[in-house]
Amino acid sequence: MPLIIDKIESGVKRFAVWQIEEEEEELMSLIDFTPELGKQLKAIRDEGKRREWLASRILLNKLSGFSPSVSYNSYGQPYIKGRDCSISITHTKNYAAVILSDKDSVGIDIEYPSNRIKRVAPRFLNMKEMEFAQKSSVADDSLVYGLIWCAKEVLYKVAGMPGLAFREDIEVFSFELAKEGFIKARIKRREEYLLRFLAESDFYLVWY
Repeated sequence: MPLIIDKIESGVKRFAVWQIEEEEEELMSLIDFTPELGKQLKAIRDEGKRREWLASRILLNKLSGFSPSVSYNSYGQPYIKGRDCSISITHTKNYAAVILSDKDSVGIDIEYPSNRIKRVAPRFLNMKEMEFAQKSSVADDSLVYGLIWCAKEVLYKVAGMPGLAFREDIEVFSFELAKEGFIKARIKRREEYLLRFLAESDFYLVWY
């Protein structure tokens, strides 16, 4: 499981991305596998999702040194019992990513390039965002749609407000398409956030 990104930002946030190459049995051997983790894993039926779940827990343990037994609060945000830190977890085909901070609320989302996101764009893009996406001229047509989707996922995770509608409540402003950069976005036309993004050939990553 190669660690392909491991960064500390502003001395507060640490995030990392792993490329998943191991089979399930090997992943299980890389973690102190408790009965609680076993129960959580058993509930996941898809083999690929099981590997992604395992990889994200191993990564969380490597970054924090904490037990990777994750619980979720009433807003759907993950936390580690007995630890005063903010965490966010994401995974997609062959990749897992985690971000944590002792001070700030955090969010992270990773997706693999695909036209599947563009196909459902009307469900999560408002009119201005759709115009921006359609006018953006890039060789990879999935790039702008993927980054906007990731940005909205990140803000949803940071906000911890159940019922937020991606199309109506989370707004992403126009941004410069590049391999890495910034995305400004806001929730319910009020609080603004400056997100970071990285666009690789195999995945798109956005974090806050």
